[in-house]
Amino acid sequence: MSERITKNEIRGRLVDMVAHALESPPQGIRCDILLSKLGVDSMAVVDMSAQLEAWLHMEIEPTIVWDYPTIDAMASYLEEQYLARASLS
Repeated sequence: MSERITKNEIRGRLVDMVAHALESPPQGIRCDILLSKLGVDSMAVVDMSAQLEAWLHMEIEPTIVWDYPTIDAMASYLEEQYLARASLS
């Protein structure tokens, strides 16, 4: 992991994933609203988890949405985990 991935990059990727899942423009996705309230279903969460795992090179359980139910919360958590993992490398 030579390049550092930032919270803003993670947030942007999450916004794009949610927009794609909801078939809506990314500009309309609010990062402080519960994903469930936005209309993100369990299938989309499983898909998002798999995409994030591949991108961040770390295991991400689909249940992450229960503990970090907004894009902002999830981005903060994922950045923290990513940096912790990178510091061990």
